[in-house]
Amino acid sequence: LRPRNFAIADLFGALRGMLKPLLVENSLNLVFEDAQGFPNLYTDEGKLSQILRNLISNAIKFTPRGEVKVSAAVDDENYIRFRVEDTGIGIEAADIPTIFKEFGQIDSELQSKVRGTGLGLPLSQNLAHLLGGEIQVESVPGQGSIFTVRILRKVEVGLETKVNEPSRFDTEPGRFPVLIIEDNHETRFIYESFLKGTRFQMIGVSGLAGARNYLANRKPAMIVFDLLLGGRTETEFISELRALEDTKNIPIMVVSTVNDEGRCMELGASAFQLKPIMEDTFLAALHELTNLRRSRKFLLIDDDEVARYVLRQLLPWEDSIILEARTGRNGLEMATANAPDVIFLDLNMPDVNGYTVLEELKRSEITKSIPVIIHTSQQLDEAARRRLSRALDILPKSELSSHLAADIVAKLLAKAAAASEPRSEANHV
Repeated sequence: LRPRNFAIADLFGALRGMLKPLLVENSLNLVFEDAQGFPNLYTDEGKLSQILRNLISNAIKFTPRGEVKVSAAVDDENYIRFRVEDTGIGIEAADIPTIFKEFGQIDSELQSKVRGTGLGLPLSQNLAHLLGGEIQVESVPGQGSIFTVRILRKVEVGLETKVNEPSRFDTEPGRFPVLIIEDNHETRFIYESFLKGTRFQMIGVSGLAGARNYLANRKPAMIVFDLLLGGRTETEFISELRALEDTKNIPIMVVSTVNDEGRCMELGASAFQLKPIMEDTFLAALHELTNLRRSRKFLLIDDDEVARYVLRQLLPWEDSIILEARTGRNGLEMATANAPDVIFLDLNMPDVNGYTVLEELKRSEITKSIPVIIHTSQQLDEAARRRLSRALDILPKSELSSHLAADIVAKLLAKAAAASEPRSEANHV
């Protein structure tokens, strides 16, 4: 656990921004009730966020129309409850135990369209237990479901955990700190999601005081700076950084709604981008400005967030960049634009299925040599395997629950590296 104090309103704001892209239909509303006035929580925000993301994304998947509502309520002096309530297809009482079992899935017409790994709810329940609570379900078939997460408002950790708890300014081994000065909580959350799975780690501060505090003791690989902080335009901070011996050579990228590129570059900024900045552009700038060579780039094409999460944990993120696409069409675009070293491809996706994506990848001169690993929960017959013969290999999602999962993925990556050697040499020439 890495507990810290945070406000529920800030957590809801970040979740709203993150999950809004899932609302592809106008017939469904995602509503967060006002969370102002609640006492701050002292718990692991990342784990609580992961639980709620899983529950909300599930609610969206299984609610064709109507509303998904998220709310919080103080239970008593020790506990708080979060509710994710939907007007979706609902769950039969006899099926509720199944959804909390690993790889447990309920057969239904809608389930077949949005089939995932069956790991999201078991993982969320385990995380809730870790936070001193549990998840409960009430549901009426055809009317909707209510998932309630009850957790401790303040987690109790042992003395050793408290002593060894890393500072928010500490960097994980093998990762490079990127100081991001941004006063919008949702934007910091987005930056953090950009850097997950890369060699870079975000050090987020909301203003110049926090930035100066960090820079007094540590040296980041790069500084990302919003000009507009607290309602003021802070271009002179660039001059301040360039005047100091310890910071004069650190790359500075300005990302702002204030279009003052000429002034920023004149004062010493290394790059300037207008908001909103796309993930690919942001990561490309980091690699170019820091001159840190990455060894491999992976692209995960899968509409199921939990499936991507499970696979992400098994990939060697220390020296790699991991890109994620939620649709087949988006995956094709990202493969063409980023030329990843390996692609993991799911077969069941809402727009373009994996068979078609594989065919288009192998048809394109840009992507035809990229090794593709099929990552699926489907039981494949002989005809399906023939359609997938141009893929490097097939990785059943069920194998990722095995204690040998890391070894299985490592062997597949070694096979992919061997398969891509001619392409790498040609690109080098």
